[in-house]
Amino acid sequence: MSCHTLISSKTNRHSIVLSNLLLLVLCFFFAGCGSKPTLQEQTSNQKIPDKTSGDCTLPTSPSSQSGTIQYAVSWDANPQEADNNQGISRLHVTAFDTSTGHIRWQREPLKVKDMYQSSEQRIVDGVLYIASSSQHNALLLALDTRDGHLLWQRETEETGFNTMQFCKGTIYQNTETTVQALQMSNGQVRWSYKSPAFLSGLVTTSAAVYLVETEINAQSQNGQRRFATALDTTHGKVLWRKAYTTANDSSTFKLIATKNAVLAINQIASDPSTSSPITSVQALQPETGRSIWTIPMSMSNEPLSVTALGDTLYLNGHNRLYNPKAHPASEPGQDMLLMAFNAHTGKLRWQREHNYEQFTFLSEQELYAYKGYRGDGSTPRKTFCALDTATGKDRWCIDSLQPSLFSLSANKDTLIVVEELQPSPLSLQQNLYAINKRDGKILWHQPWQSSAPSLVTLTLVTITPDQNAVPFG
Repeated sequence: MSCHTLISSKTNRHSIVLSNLLLLVLCFFFAGCGSKPTLQEQTSNQKIPDKTSGDCTLPTSPSSQSGTIQYAVSWDANPQEADNNQGISRLHVTAFDTSTGHIRWQREPLKVKDMYQSSEQRIVDGVLYIASSSQHNALLLALDTRDGHLLWQRETEETGFNTMQFCKGTIYQNTETTVQALQMSNGQVRWSYKSPAFLSGLVTTSAAVYLVETEINAQSQNGQRRFATALDTTHGKVLWRKAYTTANDSSTFKLIATKNAVLAINQIASDPSTSSPITSVQALQPETGRSIWTIPMSMSNEPLSVTALGDTLYLNGHNRLYNPKAHPASEPGQDMLLMAFNAHTGKLRWQREHNYEQFTFLSEQELYAYKGYRGDGSTPRKTFCALDTATGKDRWCIDSLQPSLFSLSANKDTLIVVEELQPSPLSLQQNLYAINKRDGKILWHQPWQSSAPSLVTLTLVTITPDQNAVPFG
């Protein structure tokens, strides 16, 4: 997730971030030119050495950290320079106590040389990894969480490597045409895979690396030709590749890995008046890519968001069959539909209509939801809720703060939320809130201070060791 401008209004900031992400996808989609090799569907008789496991990328158990120390990653810069995406930003890493908010230590691990405004971060085995991308460079850092000192850094001129996935001592990153496998111990490249197509949807497991390859300049009236591709984790060689005809919109085809299968979610049609299925979910054998089962669903959702945790597959999108008369006036705009399926069989577990704009998973049993970010007045205030993953129902809600969509972390008992305010066009203010996970009561809150009076904190993200917050929606 990368933001390259300081936004001039509170409501526009989130919408522009989402627009930037959409533009990034479109840039990936239309950037191809010239003749390139074509992809071919292929199968493999090669046995994948280990049973597929989704545990490498997704949290499956509740936050069990009994300690009270969490970490914050913040990017500070001159607001006018940041607004023009010029100048140099400053990175700080902070350790704080979740029971009191007391700062244990704060460190600037290195002097960056470009305007980095946001990053992705994970803590694995006591090491904090930070990935960011500017207009000119991609940056990857490894820091010791005991005191924040730099272990190693990697900076390249090839931009776009601002996401990370971890599995068995390896960091996986991708741009629109390249997948790289890096050693977690030193950041050195183990292997690199270059594709003649556009890459998206990188999913890593202990058995294979899965990705979506989209043929360049291959749109037609019948849709876009895409491939689900599996790469060997040792050398990055293609294990198998399966072809699909999809809608031209790149957001309508997704890959998800579970413990027993790779799920290909394909939004085949978007017109509910037709008798053809709206969305197809197909389970593939990890070893060969052959189909295990396929279930067509009449859910009319656009765009489609999908994720899987443990043995549950979640799909979320606009419900075009929504009937506003079926809801009371106190529940306006319930035009979204969230569905939970058994990831092994494809059977529906539960579904609910809702008006949330985004969800965040912290584990298989920890699901949080946000609303009030549309800017259309349908929800007058921002609301943050905890949901029951067994039923989809709200457990508790808070509407007294304005939580950031991009930061959420927790230990065993406490949830840390970043509130983001914009008092004026070129100023931002963040506040830290500690919330009781059981009942949603606020335990403490305090303002966040930038590293210098002349600088503003552009982004602030909190993180817990060995926890991966998964945005969804």
